[in-house]
Amino acid sequence: GLGNEGVYMNSISKILVGMLNKHTNLIVYSNNALPGKSLSESVKESNALKVDYHLALHSNAGGGKGSEGFYTNTSYGFTKSILDSMQQILPYNTRGAKYGQNALYELKRTTASASLIEILFHDDKAQALFIINNQEEIAKAIFEGIVSYLS
Repeated sequence: GLGNEGVYMNSISKILVGMLNKHTNLIVYSNNALPGKSLSESVKESNALKVDYHLALHSNAGGGKGSEGFYTNTSYGFTKSILDSMQQILPYNTRGAKYGQNALYELKRTTASASLIEILFHDDKAQALFIINNQEEIAKAIFEGIVSYLS
């Protein structure tokens, strides 16, 4: 009854994009401005734009605690930098960076270096509330991980 994954991940993404646009010289695209876009449409858009990095924000389900990141052949450092930065603010240890290029659609089909970050588990009330109540802090941690990696 608190919302859904899409609502909160899009909210965090909007905050993150604002930070990146304000504090870096990066060219940033975000597809959360088009509600109802399918995963395949999102990936096609990313590929058409020929971006250098594709970052997907998700929250996890299925039981567990903490964040984790999935990476492609070329994005381990990018993914790990974001997770390391997030570890500074999250109330649970990260579950680590895991190779996901062969398992996750978004990572299999995106031509850019791609990372998929599972922020916390939304099926655990305490973690869901952390996401809801700390969107700015989560976005800032992701921002700092991106900037740290790219610099």
